[in-house]
Amino acid sequence: MSKSPFHPPAAAEGLLRLFLLDDESFEKLGDFAEGFQLKAEERGRQKAVVWYWLQVFRVIPPFVRNILYWSIAMLKNYFKIAVRSIRRHPGYSFLTIAGLALGMACCILILFWVRDERSTNTFHEKAGSVPALREDYPEVLNMARFQNGQGEFLLEYGDVKFKELVQLADPEIFQLFSFPFVGGNPEEAFGDPQVLVLSEKTAERFFGSDDPVGKVMTFNGDMDFRVVGVMKDIPYNSTIRFDVWVPLKVGETFWLFGPISR
Repeated sequence: MSKSPFHPPAAAEGLLRLFLLDDESFEKLGDFAEGFQLKAEERGRQKAVVWYWLQVFRVIPPFVRNILYWSIAMLKNYFKIAVRSIRRHPGYSFLTIAGLALGMACCILILFWVRDERSTNTFHEKAGSVPALREDYPEVLNMARFQNGQGEFLLEYGDVKFKELVQLADPEIFQLFSFPFVGGNPEEAFGDPQVLVLSEKTAERFFGSDDPVGKVMTFNGDMDFRVVGVMKDIPYNSTIRFDVWVPLKVGETFWLFGPISR
């Protein structure tokens, strides 16, 4: 018989090699190749290719069933051995399992902690900006001063009085950091030193469902401040957290504070 010019499709032949055991690969591949050549000579190459692929697909299910069967059998074996070992050496097994569980728990907690630390301040849209003095460095787009730390001050509206966490800072803080307003206009924070901005929860505490913008509140017992905006509550993963913003000029004029940060 002359050598046939027809060869099985390379992709199908390669896939077939994956599912055949080593000891039967040569024989099976030879049988399939011979069958392919006969089909190609009798019915044409296209029909032979279809026939070859069908043979490949018939080989796959038994192979998968075989793998699943032995995998499940091995898992059962491992489980039985583990149970026997635990029964024979309960103390040692307890220490081993407890150590493994503790190690895994510590790893998970460390991963959560690292993720939380890496998320600090990332909600700011301009978190990558470099702080510097605008006057000394022309390339700096903006700057803002803020008082180191926050302090609690008495805030009043009518008969409602609460001590709130207050941050004194330049109004540019709303341009540099992402403290989005849900009410009012950030531009109104510029120019007038006796204005303030409330967080959502603080606004609700004092005004309920009423709009606080434009209302006048008493700050620190003796100064009237106009509410110019309500900002979203600051996320927990921010190094700058406060419930009320007041212009830094107020502190420079009426109080003696510590060093001012830039």
